[in-house]
Amino acid sequence: MNREPCIHRMSIDVGTERLYAELIGHNSLSEASEMTETIVLCHGVGGNHASWFQQVPYFASHFRVLTWDQRGFGNSSNKAGLASPAQAVTDLRAIVEKANLGRVHLVGQSMGGWAALGYALKFPGDVRSLVLSDSLGGMFTDSSRAALDAHVAARNSAASLPPVLGTNAAIADDFVKRRPALAFLFQQIASFSPAVPPDALSQLRRAEVSIDAVAALEIPMLFILGDCDHVFPPEAARDIVARIPQAELTLVAGAGHSAYFERPEQFNRALLEHLTAHRGP
Repeated sequence: MNREPCIHRMSIDVGTERLYAELIGHNSLSEASEMTETIVLCHGVGGNHASWFQQVPYFASHFRVLTWDQRGFGNSSNKAGLASPAQAVTDLRAIVEKANLGRVHLVGQSMGGWAALGYALKFPGDVRSLVLSDSLGGMFTDSSRAALDAHVAARNSAASLPPVLGTNAAIADDFVKRRPALAFLFQQIASFSPAVPPDALSQLRRAEVSIDAVAALEIPMLFILGDCDHVFPPEAARDIVARIPQAELTLVAGAGHSAYFERPEQFNRALLEHLTAHRGP
């Protein structure tokens, strides 16, 4: 019997939309579902399921790994134009149930943090642990709100200009010099999402989550942020983490808003330590 991880590609119909997901596991979808825990990776505005290429092979030897495309991103449709943070939670639930994943570890990158945290708030009994990667998931303080507003304004002002090769507000300023090919790949992956809602960032800004409600969850949480993240600066995250008893904060040195992409070794190590500490039962 083949024990190497296999890629199971799935299309899930939700209303008039078709959602795309990939589950990396062994042989059939049902095999070892009770024995192997699952990580669900939720991408950000500049990404899709392919963004996690530096995580999937690493974690597939320890867990089942599910990646998916939010509406309008990658291979998921957004024909009705109803994509939103709340809809992402509903869509994620449909995928988790379709794949019969049970209790999962959730990882949300930037925008994906809204989906992951929203899922944890709505279905807390089905979440083993929660990781917000360069994301606050809708929890705002004055400083984090101001930082996001500045990012949205800068992104909107640059929208009509052709992007400079390799540069992106979601990666550290020096990344294009250190890793020019990866910086270009980051831009290219973002181009594979032709139906991205034009108001995606504005929707995130309006979808605020109560910090007190999150603090009441009995779910272990980890925040992983690049120490050069300008979208959600570390000092803003520290203020929020301090109010959540079950949360910890890890900073990735030299990374911007996409620590998972820019510094995958450090990111993967921190994530694996967290997941290992919070395995089953």
